[in-house]
Order: sequence, then structure tokens, then C-alpha cells
Amino acid sequence: MRKLIFLSLLLGAIYLVAGCGLRQLQADEKVSKDEEYTGEHFDIINLAKGFIEQLSNGEYKEAVERLDDSMIDKLNSEELEEIWLGLEEEFGDYIQQEFHSAEKIDRYYLVFITGSFKDADLTFRLTIDMDNQITDLRIR
Repeated sequence: MRKLIFLSLLLGAIYLVAGCGLRQLQADEKVSKDEEYTGEHFDIINLAKGFIEQLSNGEYKEAVERLDDSMIDKLNSEELEEIWLGLEEEFGDYIQQEFHSAEKIDRYYLVFITGSFKDADLTFRLTIDMDNQITDLRIR
């Protein structure tokens, strides 16, 4: 129970600290899993999928390298490991991921990926800037 409370507080802190200000931006471009994506979208989507893959493989130090400086200041590899292991403890073993959609908002891309675990499917929302760095991570 203490781990669940800790995990909830940690995810809440990530949500509050890293994602400030995005709600006011206007969407101007969107790609879903049913559409073909190429070029710029392809790189952004693969970056997001690669990040989730690194977490699932226990490559937390490598995953941190994809974060921007403000995220690194708030979330190190040990904390990423705690979050991932907490997800697996609560929802069972990680099975796979599936790209859902990507949306361009001003200078950012929001990439939505469904992560399937043994007992639940979770949505990972990654915000990626124009420098191809992850500026926000939310898990629901």
C-alpha cells in the first residue's frame, strides 16, 4: 500500500512539474495509428516508442538521455526505474506497446502510446520538443 501511495505521488509530481503550460496551445496537426506517418512524424514517434522500449528493457540510464534538461533535473534514472517497477508491480508484467496518435501543438509533439501490461492497458503521453527531447511524461 505504501508503494502504491508513493507511486501515485511520484506520478502526480511528474504530471504537475513537467507539463505546465501545454493546455493553452492550439492543435494544428494530428496523426493517428490508422494513418500513414512519415518524415518528421516518423522520427518523433520512433523516439517515443524507443523510450518506452528502453524502460521495458531496464535501460533507465539510456532512457534519461532522451529527456530535456528540465526533466533530467526532476527525474533521474533511479526514479525512472522506481516508476517502471512500480507499474509492473501494480499492473503485472509489461507485454507490448502500440502507437495510438501524435499531435503537433506549436513547438511540441504529443505522442500517445498504449502500453499493455498483464492486468491493464496504460496510456503514455510523451511531449517532445523540436530538439527531439522529451519534455513531459504522463501515464494514465
